[in-house]
Amino acid sequence: MSIKSKIQSLISAANNATGESDTTLTDAVQTLVDGYGQGGGGPVIEVPDGYTQLEYLESSGTQYILTPYNAKLNSRAVVKYAWLNGCPTYGSAFGTRNPWFTFVPNKAIVDNTPKQIAALAGFGNVNNINCYAYSNIPLVIDISKDRTLVNSVVTQNDASSSTLTETSTKIALFARGELNFIVPCRIWRYTYYENDVMLLDMLPAMRESDNVLGMYDLVNDVFYTNDGTGVFTGGALS
Repeated sequence: MSIKSKIQSLISAANNATGESDTTLTDAVQTLVDGYGQGGGGPVIEVPDGYTQLEYLESSGTQYILTPYNAKLNSRAVVKYAWLNGCPTYGSAFGTRNPWFTFVPNKAIVDNTPKQIAALAGFGNVNNINCYAYSNIPLVIDISKDRTLVNSVVTQNDASSSTLTETSTKIALFARGELNFIVPCRIWRYTYYENDVMLLDMLPAMRESDNVLGMYDLVNDVFYTNDGTGVFTGGALS
């Protein structure tokens, strides 16, 4: 099968999955990204009573959340997020640096115009997995020992030789676990697995009793709030 035929097959599969009629691979991938975590029939309110689900949670660069897990060789994360203006070089919307379990831009983001930027995916001792992403628009990354996908496209598949020494550093959202990069970004959803068992499924939400914003974990029924300074902002579901 030719490259052109393979691309057309991917577009057809994406259209069949979403009910859309995109004509280019870029459009088809973006349709899948836009629908990530929303189900097949539009937004689904999944958080319990007492909470209002948000479209995304946004950090200005001082807010972050520490999750209860540290990166392991069997870790996997699937995250929908966007780097925003002010994100520094190697600014991470999730993960850790020691060991590497993260996805970072290769240059600082200095304006609000969506731009294609070089990026690095890192797992264990492998931190030079080169690919491209976009600033200021959402992307979905699926990262684990054996593969890294960006917007459903495999960009790396030889990290199986990676070594990852477990440390006490917790995986963070809106920062790396060492908290040396707290970045302006938006997160739509964060899911975390070990041995392919989902341990976290976190959605942006507002606690109605005090209007505090954070991420609600559907797996464990826990609401995580800001561990940094200032306050998160969020986008209402349309």
